[in-house]
Amino acid sequence: MNARALKPGVLRAVCEGLLEGRRLRIRHGEKDKDLERDVSPQKLVRYRDNWYLDAFCHKKEDLRHFGLSRIHSALVLKDAAKRIPASELRIHFAEAYGIFSGPAPYEAVLRFTGYAAYHVEGESWHPKEKKSRVGESLLLRIPYGDSRELVQDILRWGDDVEVLEPKELRKEVGDKLKSAAGKYPD
Repeated sequence: MNARALKPGVLRAVCEGLLEGRRLRIRHGEKDKDLERDVSPQKLVRYRDNWYLDAFCHKKEDLRHFGLSRIHSALVLKDAAKRIPASELRIHFAEAYGIFSGPAPYEAVLRFTGYAAYHVEGESWHPKEKKSRVGESLLLRIPYGDSRELVQDILRWGDDVEVLEPKELRKEVGDKLKSAAGKYPD
């Protein structure tokens, strides 16, 4: 569901680079922005029916996620890939919420009611989440850095969820709901 198509040869080249420990030269981007990067592939990840490459980007000198559907071409280079320790990869890619990597300086506090409370209680949103029952409601605390994916997941529960903290996230979700409601004035 919601799977995006891959360009021919991209998955093969990524797998070859991973298996042989060699760098890749990728062209990636979306719309009118197309960038070329040399990367050291670290891990292939399947997330929500889409493929992502965790890699060390030699241009940015940092770890990055690359959606394979956004990679237009991939060439396996002769240069050896830079290897990053697994513990460092876990810290970088698993700290924040969802597919977005990096530090998670914020904590979202969400209150679920009704069917959502029951359903979310059985789900895992994040390895460091904290859940507690308050009467018929479920409180969920999760770390995040980038709010984009979290906002989408909050919105799918409609009026069965309320963002309690932080106020910036509460405002962002409220603004999205107001904008959506504005499309249905009658």
